[in-house]
Amino acid sequence: MSLSGKRILIDPGHGGEEFGAVGPGGLKEKDVNLSVALFLRDMLAEAGAEVMMTREGDQTVPRWERRDMANALRPDAYVAIHHNAMPDEFANRVEVYYPWVAQGPSVDLAWIAVQNLAKAMGLPHRNPLPSRYTVMQIDVEPAILTEASYIADPREEMLLRNERRRISEAKAIFDSLKHYFEAPGPVVKSVEVAEGKIVIRVDGEIEPLYSMVRVSNHEPIFEVSPDGLSVYLPFLPNGLHSAECVVRNRWGRSSRLVRHEFMVKRPAAAFAASVFPPIVPYRTEAPLLLTIEVLDHYGMPVADGTPVEVEILEASGEAVRESFTTRSGAVLYPWRTNATSARIRLSAGRAQRVIPIQIRRDSRYAMFVGEIIPPGRNVRVRYKSHTFPALGGRYFWISHPGGISGDIEVWAVGYKPQIIDLDIPPGSSDFQQIVLEPMQGGLLLDRRFYIDIGDPRLMPVATELKHLLSFHGAIVRMSQTTQITWAPEEHSAWEAQEFGCEVLVSLDARPRRQVKYYYLDKKGSALAEIIKSELDALGHEYEMTESGQYILIHPDGARVAVHLPVDGDFSGIAEAIFKGILNYAVIEFSS
Repeated sequence: MSLSGKRILIDPGHGGEEFGAVGPGGLKEKDVNLSVALFLRDMLAEAGAEVMMTREGDQTVPRWERRDMANALRPDAYVAIHHNAMPDEFANRVEVYYPWVAQGPSVDLAWIAVQNLAKAMGLPHRNPLPSRYTVMQIDVEPAILTEASYIADPREEMLLRNERRRISEAKAIFDSLKHYFEAPGPVVKSVEVAEGKIVIRVDGEIEPLYSMVRVSNHEPIFEVSPDGLSVYLPFLPNGLHSAECVVRNRWGRSSRLVRHEFMVKRPAAAFAASVFPPIVPYRTEAPLLLTIEVLDHYGMPVADGTPVEVEILEASGEAVRESFTTRSGAVLYPWRTNATSARIRLSAGRAQRVIPIQIRRDSRYAMFVGEIIPPGRNVRVRYKSHTFPALGGRYFWISHPGGISGDIEVWAVGYKPQIIDLDIPPGSSDFQQIVLEPMQGGLLLDRRFYIDIGDPRLMPVATELKHLLSFHGAIVRMSQTTQITWAPEEHSAWEAQEFGCEVLVSLDARPRRQVKYYYLDKKGSALAEIIKSELDALGHEYEMTESGQYILIHPDGARVAVHLPVDGDFSGIAEAIFKGILNYAVIEFSS
């Protein structure tokens, strides 16, 4: 039988001092969870499975302890049994969750379970979703968390008091495990990268039509070999790459999603060198920019971190020797010299070359060199009618005939603009360090914010909030950028987590003015209280309440939802939310 010898860990949610959800008539979720789990335990044991339980009585077992138990026991499958609450937000339905993966055995089992549970419970279901519940942060597959119904629904509470309802639920989970283990997915044993090929060694049957291999956003050609899969690599630039694969059998059952990083590092074969600016004064104390490009035999930039030895030999006999590592296939060197020519001796691995350099000097020219402190992204410089970026976010050069006079403006996202008044006569040069002062003390600088838009009519509010955050140096992503395409909530939650957001703000149009948070998100609760205070100051009082909204539960960071009436006035909303975020940042980020 398919379950014989399988090690199954059953986790009845809550217990002891943790009641979980409580029905309107007083039925406690912890008791229902345990009852269903015990019925499931007996069914599995009778089928020959080795059954383990995180609790078999009414005791408190912390979430982290359940997680650690699963990781230590390494069962063949893990099932957490729960029942839901929040009936004011959602209708009674079946929900099944799995760990934060895009594909794999847990996803397969979740789809089987949600359909069996919906049929057994006679309820609609939501498609299975990834989750970041503590008990889903485990290295076990397949693993699922079932929310078979909403215990807070009065009718459902009455049904769950009947043993037959709980037995039906347990039987649906039992049938799902049995069905899954009748044809479990293949197992990826290893991934090896050879010249031009990846060998994926697999145990189990392989159906290539259902399998997936992706290499750095390419979908390469692969074929089934005696050991598994042979993947033929496309031409790849030098640098770090990743391969990911899911191998499936004829029934569509998946292996784990396997990721493997590898380096393409072809040796250096050619060099190029140039000096900027192209024309400079005769005598200069300011450095020039020496750019050295390092290429492989295909003419592609070498991998980052390739060591390069540089020796600069001037006609005067002066020599400069430096060691560098490449970035984006190049070395940028601020070179202080008054020479008109030099020889650049370069070596990287076995590649060597001497490149002659001519420096054109003209007494009619003046030169200014600025060094940005701190160096950063998107540093821009404006002189007269010209705007240009600082190289590497750090240096910029201005070389101009007839002298340099007037204002130079330097600015960067998140910093206050700096204006330098220059008066450099022809034949002269100047070098200055330009210190940029961050806005608001740098509280939002490079912090990551995600704005989820639940209703297209709130796009103006989201866009204004994004501009305010971005202007102060934050990195901001919105779930949508137009009112034409719309992303579901679960897509936004996944994107926010992968983006690494530190603060998430979800905007939606609802009849009542509310600020919501998830009860276990302490940072979100603090942020919600501050934002509510700023919104109340606009003249309308907002209700602050807990929520089981998916996007407020699963991504990391502080998460809040702001609900606004569609017929209301949106003026000042974005600015009030921004002020709330800024006040929160003083508390959270300044430490």
